[in-house]
Amino acid sequence: MLAVDSILLAHASVPALEPDPEKITTVSSHIVNGVLKGQLGFKGVVLTDALEMRGLTRLYDPQKGSPTARAALMLLRREAM
Repeated sequence: MLAVDSILLAHASVPALEPDPEKITTVSSHIVNGVLKGQLGFKGVVLTDALEMRGLTRLYDPQKGSPTARAALMLLRREAM
């Protein structure tokens, strides 16, 4: 059996797994904790692509602070859930 130590998530929208259009795979607790870790039993390291990528930063209004910093906080909250 092949064991996977880590997985890289893309900043992608997957409506079949996360219906909230404001949540992409990298910030979706439902996808990471519910599907990947819960349903699939993944125990390895979950990585994200660059935080500056438009697929992620477009979710955050730059008038309310750094989109990159807000994305980082969202990723930490996802892991805390």
